[in-house]
Amino acid sequence: DEATKVEKLWTKSLVKQRKLILVVDLDQTVIHATVDPTIGEWMRNEQNPNYPSLKDVKSFTLDEETKTPVYSIFKRTYFVKLRPGLQKFLDSVSQKYELHIYTMGTRAYAKEIARCIDPDGSIFADRILSRDESGSITSKSLERLFPTDTSMVVIIDDRGDVWNWSDHLIKVVPYDFFVGIGDINSNFLPRQKS
Repeated sequence: DEATKVEKLWTKSLVKQRKLILVVDLDQTVIHATVDPTIGEWMRNEQNPNYPSLKDVKSFTLDEETKTPVYSIFKRTYFVKLRPGLQKFLDSVSQKYELHIYTMGTRAYAKEIARCIDPDGSIFADRILSRDESGSITSKSLERLFPTDTSMVVIIDDRGDVWNWSDHLIKVVPYDFFVGIGDINSNFLPRQKS
């Protein structure tokens, strides 16, 4: 009952603002990321022939756990390339949509990517759902965000299978910038052909 009340108030607010909801995937939809340390080496070397193409690549470091039997924390650096035209797209759609992030990445990863694409928090705020909260590491569900009404929701994602080919989905062509690197957060999912 409480979820229904909250969602009805939210819906009224969105209707008053004349907005719909846009759920945005991150990896290979609006950004491409890698953890390949070679990228960092190239970014620090102005003599490297790849240096000019990496000038707008962003980076951040996260503390992560090892997957081995011995528990430890290590630092991992991520390199992120924004999809060309992303900022113009986000500025435009944020006029008509309330934007939410839904990713198979961790919450810490999603928050760092959000800082890369929305540094002042004016577009996404803290509207982030990651694999840490979603309850599934193999699929996404609108009902996790909107338990009673999904009628005002549109999704953009490069993968339809994780949404069970929802009618709300607009499938985009995967964005690949780093050669040989797919979606770094879907190593547990089968690679999908474009």
